[in-house]
Amino acid sequence: MQGSVNKGSHLSGSLVPATRARARASRALWSCLAWLIGTALSVPQAHAAIAYVQKNYAVPQSPQAQVTVPFTGAQTVGNLNVVVIGWNDATSHVVSVSDTRGNAYSAALSPTVQSGIQTQVIYYAAGIAASAAGANTVTVNFDAAASYPDVRIAEYGGISATTPVDAAAGASGTGTTSSVTLATTNANDLLVAGDYVQTSTTATGAGYTNRVITAPDGNILEDRTVTAAGSYSATASLSGSGGWVMQLVAFRAAGAADTQPPTVPGGLAATAVSSSQINLSWTASTDNVGVTGYLIERCQGSGCTSFAQIGTSTSTSYSDTALAASTTYLYRVRATDAAGNTSGYSTTASASTNAAVSPPTAPTGLTATATSSTQISLSWTASTGTLTVTGYRIERCAGSGCTSFAQIGTSTSTAYADGNLTPASTYVYRVRATDSGGNLSAPRAGLPRRQSRAAGSISRGPPRPTTSG
Repeated sequence: MQGSVNKGSHLSGSLVPATRARARASRALWSCLAWLIGTALSVPQAHAAIAYVQKNYAVPQSPQAQVTVPFTGAQTVGNLNVVVIGWNDATSHVVSVSDTRGNAYSAALSPTVQSGIQTQVIYYAAGIAASAAGANTVTVNFDAAASYPDVRIAEYGGISATTPVDAAAGASGTGTTSSVTLATTNANDLLVAGDYVQTSTTATGAGYTNRVITAPDGNILEDRTVTAAGSYSATASLSGSGGWVMQLVAFRAAGAADTQPPTVPGGLAATAVSSSQINLSWTASTDNVGVTGYLIERCQGSGCTSFAQIGTSTSTSYSDTALAASTTYLYRVRATDAAGNTSGYSTTASASTNAAVSPPTAPTGLTATATSSTQISLSWTASTGTLTVTGYRIERCAGSGCTSFAQIGTSTSTAYADGNLTPASTYVYRVRATDSGGNLSAPRAGLPRRQSRAAGSISRGPPRPTTSG
């Protein structure tokens, strides 16, 4: 009865002292919980955790040029598909991996081949499209019917959709254990390993979860997550000693920002090639994801420090042009990656442009002679210059009185044969000299027209010499 009275008093709002004390404690508890909830809501939410979703496999027991495997469950947009492909020969090759939803697949690494025995390769598609259960099928195409193909597929959540692969490695051998080792550069990774063996896989290695051992082939797909960069191995136990290939791929967790800069470019060298050009070269940088280019900076004068960016390059060389003659320039280079991280600066390199020189004189006495219905032969008097004349550039336009010249060839002598021409046509020529400093003569150089250009007409009759004038 006392309990009933207390319950009735509580409902009516008339509390006994003991109940009132409990109410105060309850209010204090709710206040504490409210504070905790508010605090928790104010903390930025963590990125989605790496999660295994589903798997399937196909193991046709006869040679196949195409193998299909469906995802039986629904697929979530943005997830990762992994396809482990093994086959019992060393001559067939995977030519494509695709699926019904049009996701783009790439090889995580080159195929691992055990000579004369077997091959395996791992493909992946990141940032996949959503799919209903059973509505997405993976198709693997080979360039020839592969022996005992074994295709394992798996879906994972929480993986980067833009730069998913952190590292990958493959190995082969003979024994009772398949194994492979790689070094990761990212703190939070999913490690996915698979083997293809001549015996049968019986168990995963330490730290890994067995997602599937195919039947009857006996090849594994296993995985684990790691939370620190370092060296990691994948192993699996075999039923007996035999040949094996194994591959391991480390996939970055979603939201794992790339903050590692490329290494510093090495061996920067600057070489003056003319009075207006300096060529640069250096040793390539490396990066945990990939170097996307180099930023080139320059300042003018020996001992200068006011560097400014003058260009970029996606290779390990750069030509700096339109420079002042007899001038010293100082250069430095740094690498950049897709995340915008930049390396430290290379050591500096300097070079002084060559002294200004006059270009070669214009070739004189240019003549054009039609030697057949399709060929005109040119000859001229040699040019001279302060630097060594290294050759001549031959330019041509079609039609009497034409002016739209285009270079058609070069010559290191004072003659040139222009072939494959149209019969009964007129062509106008001009020649320019070039020297060891890259300087070009003028095609006319202020000389009379007949000395800098010549017209040749091809006829169907006997050849005849023609000079400009």
